[in-house]
Amino acid sequence: IKMKFQKSTIPRPATPPGLPPHNSRPQPRSNLSFGVVCSSNINRSMEAHVVLGNAGLTVESYGTGTKVRLPGRSAYEPRVFNFGTRYEEMYSSMAATEGDVAFFTHNGVLQLC
Repeated sequence: IKMKFQKSTIPRPATPPGLPPHNSRPQPRSNLSFGVVCSSNINRSMEAHVVLGNAGLTVESYGTGTKVRLPGRSAYEPRVFNFGTRYEEMYSSMAATEGDVAFFTHNGVLQLC
């Protein structure tokens, strides 16, 4: 049986209670915008992006390296994406197979996309 995995079936990182669900489009509550920066725009800035976005804030992610590098199956096999790649594209790449979904859910990366 071939299974299709929907993004909505993957739990998102915890956010403060009372905030809109991840599939809603919250309206910004402020004219301020926030930028999150990480060397390769990896886990820490991606999680901050999710949490701030779920809180209804305007947020953009940046990196100081040359590519977005996410943990892969080993330290020698990171998942590498060009800057500017949409999180939806990263998600699709890391959810291509049932094994990928299980692995990237277990290591916490899939929930960040």
